[in-house]
Amino acid sequence: MPHINLDDFMMYYEIHGEGTPLVLLHGNGEDHHYFERQIIKFQTQYKVIVIDTRGHGKSTRGEKPYHFETFAHDVYQLLEALSISSAHILGFSDGGNIAMYLAIQYPQKVKKLILNGANMEPKGLKSYVLKMIQVQYKMSSFLAIMYKKMIKTKERFSLMALYPNLTKEDLQKIKSPTLVLVGEHDMIKRQHSQYMAQCIPDAKWVQIKGANHFVSKQRASAFHEEVLTFLSEE
Repeated sequence: MPHINLDDFMMYYEIHGEGTPLVLLHGNGEDHHYFERQIIKFQTQYKVIVIDTRGHGKSTRGEKPYHFETFAHDVYQLLEALSISSAHILGFSDGGNIAMYLAIQYPQKVKKLILNGANMEPKGLKSYVLKMIQVQYKMSSFLAIMYKKMIKTKERFSLMALYPNLTKEDLQKIKSPTLVLVGEHDMIKRQHSQYMAQCIPDAKWVQIKGANHFVSKQRASAFHEEVLTFLSEE
């Protein structure tokens, strides 16, 4: 599958199936392989596009700031390069945060939006999770001063420790039909994901029982059912 030059970096992407485009955005520190089961399931009905976010997987890092706005612009550029006017967007964890920025900055590109385990601010994470991330961010920031190889780790943890910083007003700008999907034992606070759904106009909130943050792996069948039902609704 191909790489494509986008501004300052090379993005790796794959396309599976035919039909309405459905872009899958992986989480922090992962790559497109996270969605292996979803590719198999969704490609029978959609043109599934998976990418490696800059600095992840087979995509290069580039020089631009490591931020959700940057990542969202990268996705926009890929859609433009592939002559895709709009697509369904499904983002997991930090991929969901990228998806929100994409829907806010480039609303014309998003048909339907699925936010799986996303958060609008760091405080949306459960307290013990946020504390662990903050400690790891501080440690990696210190080590990055002495060891260049730690810079990438520092950047990754900065995304979770410092960002995103979206407001109620930002989320109200999202005009695409939206599904906020979480696991029953997600590391995102339940009230936080519910609040996100309240902020996004006419958004739907769904919680899948017996799953944590990685619901698409733990309860794949239930996850697929919720996603496909939402996408098929008029």
